Amino acid sequence: MGDFNNPYTVRQCSKCQENTEYFCESCLNCIPKHQEICYTHHNNVIGECCKPCNQIRKTMNIIKTEVIFHRRALLAETKSDIKNCKTLFSLFQSDTIKKSEKLKNLVESNLCDIIIKHRCFNQNIRMNKLLHIIQSYEQLYEQSAMTPVQFLLSRNKNRFNKLKTIHHLRQHSLLLMSKSPCKKALTDTLVEFQFKEGGKRCLQKDALLNHTFKITDADVCKHISCVSSDKTCVSDYYNNLVLIHSAGETIHKLKNEKNDFLLGFHTAGCKRDIFFIDKDFNIMKWSYEMNATTIVINKTDINLSWRPECVNWSASTETLLVGMHNKYTMTGKVTLYDRTGTLTKIITPGWFKKPGCIIQNNNGDVVVSDIGLPGAVVGTGHGGRHRFSYRGRLSGLNFLPRGICADALCNILICDEETHTVQMIDMNGQFLLHLLKRPSGILAPYSLTYNMHTRLLWVGSMNNNRVCVYRFITNLDDLTEKGTPQKKEQRRTNHEKYVSTFELHLSFKLKDIRNCHHISYVTSKSVWVSNNKSNLILTNVYGEAEKNLKDVYSGYYIGYGLHTVNREKELFYIDKNHNIWKEPLAQNTTSFVFIKNTDPEWRPQCVHCSLITGDLLVGMYHVHTSTGDVTRYNNSGQRILTAQHDNTGLEIYRYPNYVIENNNGDVVVSDLNAVVVTDRGGKYLFTYTGHPPGSGLKPRGICTDTNSHILVCDRRTSSIEIIDKEGQFLTHLLEDRVNIPHSLCYDVNNHNLWVGYENTNEMCVYRYNLQKAALDDAHPPRETVRLLYTRVSNMDTDFD
Repeated sequence: MGDFNNPYTVRQCSKCQENTEYFCESCLNCIPKHQEICYTHHNNVIGECCKPCNQIRKTMNIIKTEVIFHRRALLAETKSDIKNCKTLFSLFQSDTIKKSEKLKNLVESNLCDIIIKHRCFNQNIRMNKLLHIIQSYEQLYEQSAMTPVQFLLSRNKNRFNKLKTIHHLRQHSLLLMSKSPCKKALTDTLVEFQFKEGGKRCLQKDALLNHTFKITDADVCKHISCVSSDKTCVSDYYNNLVLIHSAGETIHKLKNEKNDFLLGFHTAGCKRDIFFIDKDFNIMKWSYEMNATTIVINKTDINLSWRPECVNWSASTETLLVGMHNKYTMTGKVTLYDRTGTLTKIITPGWFKKPGCIIQNNNGDVVVSDIGLPGAVVGTGHGGRHRFSYRGRLSGLNFLPRGICADALCNILICDEETHTVQMIDMNGQFLLHLLKRPSGILAPYSLTYNMHTRLLWVGSMNNNRVCVYRFITNLDDLTEKGTPQKKEQRRTNHEKYVSTFELHLSFKLKDIRNCHHISYVTSKSVWVSNNKSNLILTNVYGEAEKNLKDVYSGYYIGYGLHTVNREKELFYIDKNHNIWKEPLAQNTTSFVFIKNTDPEWRPQCVHCSLITGDLLVGMYHVHTSTGDVTRYNNSGQRILTAQHDNTGLEIYRYPNYVIENNNGDVVVSDLNAVVVTDRGGKYLFTYTGHPPGSGLKPRGICTDTNSHILVCDRRTSSIEIIDKEGQFLTHLLEDRVNIPHSLCYDVNNHNLWVGYENTNEMCVYRYNLQKAALDDAHPPRETVRLLYTRVSNMDTDFD
């Protein structure tokens, strides 16, 4: 940059001769590396900017988007606290005055008592001195058997023993005070006064659940539009609009039933009106206070080859953004209208296929959630310049973006239907963190909106009609997954090493069955297996069927883990009428209904007999709410308890497919897209959603080993994942893209792992053992198949 005495010039647009921006002379003479755009003609590239100017501009951008917002957020909270201080202090002022008066009286009375005791103590000392002098004289001059002094001492002996010798008044004042009820009251009063150290005010760093509710007039929450601080508009599966209060009560409902799939088809406009796309692809304005709808943009004004898919009202520019899709060319574009419906601009970047949701960020960027395949979140700047295309955190993994929104720091929040997470990226499309990973209650986050005034994030579910409202303010330096150097060093040092022995013991072909969806262990040479054709077979290690139960269940309305074996080798299974049967292993015995299903809304999905307590665990599914639970029955078929919610009262199960009990008593469920673990009493512990965290999981069969490690078949990676009892990932086994592991069973006596596959009738039995490494890393033991891996603690910096 030039010094302050150099003259400054103005760069003008070559088309309209209007001023662009002010640059110093060194900027105008520097090598043309950075280009500026005219404010009026966005396609006219002019001017250059030097590196120092770019750095200053980035700093200013950070100040505008982050620093100023943080200060404003803190200032708003401080002002609110100042207003509440007088009210809060007044509640305690009268009580404090009463306690202070009580303390004053107690202190005065005790002080007087202490002074009296102090005087007595001094008098006692003086009296003892005088007695000592008299006694000395008596020993010298008096020779009688009983002297007067001895007589006096004998008469006052008991009284003098009661007097305690006090060496220091300060050390023993509390001891004296504790002897009297009045002085004890003084100490109790002093204890009531508590002082806390003040701390530095800081912004919250977590997504904290503010409140949650269910929408009574909607089955799902496909899209959310924030109308005001206390009103929100949501849409259901059939595109009906429901205006609700912040607690979920319905204010108005507008029918807009449409077969076409539209995601972000409504938005809150100016004066609390709601813009939406109707079933005829007209863009309407709904004035809910007057309960009237008017056409803003008629479909005849739109090219027939282009259809509106999503809308968003930008309050900063008072512009209506419309995401368009051409079904013939499979391309998308963005058109801008004013509040009267007049077309002002067309942005045709060609960077996305089918817009699902559209927003305008605080920095002016237009961000589109592209629901075409492959999915992406595309950001464009002024004039339609491409800024970024975010295609998910991990390459090679499907990315299905749905609802999007932006917070006050210009960060972009995205619902990913593939991994059931809410991801956060910055304004440049760089991944920051997983804000939510399969959150309880929602289970499948689908829609988002952020209220700039209340700083609340609304998250809706496509799985049910529940909406959760979170409060969060993010400090990017602390929440990025890169972390600080100190945290990196901690991750490198805080780890444990294990050695896993995994070698093939035997394999055989199953007869009369094409695949294996579930395995129940009976003996070291026989197991019960089931497939997707409603058959349940007892087979030996030669693949021969010793017993065959046909057409016992319905594959469309049941989970995979439909049978189990107890400690007495008796079989339990779920039939096609959703009853649980008991089948003894002995010959000439009759099976019977152990638990009859009396509630048609709740259907058993999976069962497991506890080898520890003998209880029967049953995974249930509710057909209307699309949620589940795990019910525990004793060996008489009586219900003991039910696990369904976390500590906040939100549902934790969506569709239980398998359920088992770990050696430590925890209940492990292979749910839809997650592994959910509770303790024996039903207390929620954790949810595992794959490795790396947030990458997505398609769990199938599960089992546990003697070390309480959890083994789960993951259909996404076609492998077996091992996690510890706290939910930390350990390693992969059988990473085979040809054969997909689907079912597991662990023989605790012989340490054998039985594996069944989804696409073949072959069953394999492996010798499996997992222990902490006792040898040096440089000389690992050699065996047929050996895996050496490291479990790193605290690898994930995300939060739920």
